[in-house]
Amino acid sequence: MKNISLNNASRYRHVVMVKSVLIIDDEDEIIEIFEMYLDGHVDRVESAKTVNQAISKIAETDFNIIFIDINLGGFNGAEIIKELRSNSENRNFDTPIIIQSGFITDEFASKHMDDFAGILSKPFSEGDVVTLTQLLLIDELGEVPEIDQIHLVKVDKPFDVPGLQQKVEKFLKTISSMPQVNEFFKKLKPVSKDNFIESHVGLLINICAAISIKLSWGSKQTLEKFIFAAYLHDIALEQKPHLARINNKFELENLNKDLSDEEKKLILDHPNIVSDMIKSCPEIPSDVKTIILQHHELPDGSGFPHQVDHKRITPFAALFIVAEDIVKYLHTNNKWNLEAYLKKSKSKFKGAQFHKITSALTELTY
Repeated sequence: MKNISLNNASRYRHVVMVKSVLIIDDEDEIIEIFEMYLDGHVDRVESAKTVNQAISKIAETDFNIIFIDINLGGFNGAEIIKELRSNSENRNFDTPIIIQSGFITDEFASKHMDDFAGILSKPFSEGDVVTLTQLLLIDELGEVPEIDQIHLVKVDKPFDVPGLQQKVEKFLKTISSMPQVNEFFKKLKPVSKDNFIESHVGLLINICAAISIKLSWGSKQTLEKFIFAAYLHDIALEQKPHLARINNKFELENLNKDLSDEEKKLILDHPNIVSDMIKSCPEIPSDVKTIILQHHELPDGSGFPHQVDHKRITPFAALFIVAEDIVKYLHTNNKWNLEAYLKKSKSKFKGAQFHKITSALTELTY
């Protein structure tokens, strides 16, 4: 699983008004990729390929963000981090550090989640880098725009996740500064008296956040991926919100005579449609596109649109699938009972990843 985490950058006091980033990596190709991805998003990108070059740079120049490869041609990037954090006289003592590597495991990301401003696993996408950078710059420089026509959903149930509503609001303000992403998000609007999609989005964010925290996936960046996915996964159904209530092929078959051929096709194809729509938007992380593509798949391979089984469903998509199932349960049962839900649905979610998620559910309070 790709690991990208973004932690609370507000703890960093160091501020540089010129948006300047330092890339420390021994691969020219990686430096060039960063420069390409960050073009137009920051004012200056500098680079260093060795520990000595990096230490010299951080002693001479102020940076807003420093990306550090933890394996620099046989040398340890931790030497640079030690130099930064052990010397309060260093001008970049408080600069947010994002580490990157091709050898980051789930265990490493979980253990060091609070040690850095971000953890980035190679290979990474443009969306991973740009979104992470923009969020850090907004936190550091305080350039948070007002929400522009993005509808803020309520995320206060069914689980207790302190501060979640405020985190969602702050993220949506950040999205407002990304015009192309903003246009996708604005598609979610209350439709007449049917607030199913709005309620659906809020519940998904809450459930995904609660489970991911229990799984030690609760970084800020992971939450933002689930917010992305919750808002965007059904935008192809925005004009027909009643179709968003159909969660599987069995329900589709039961409603067969009540739906047109066009509606049936839209239901089965909408994960592909939305995934294709957002492929053109580099600010959206690649994990989000996979979650959306797989959000109607099932562990036994009976889902849609591609009938993949639990071995090919990604961890984040698996969590989202379980969250979708819980939302369906909440909308069809007047009294929320987690124990009853688990008893009814546990056999549905086979495979190690799904078992891990349902096990985490048993530890949640509501």
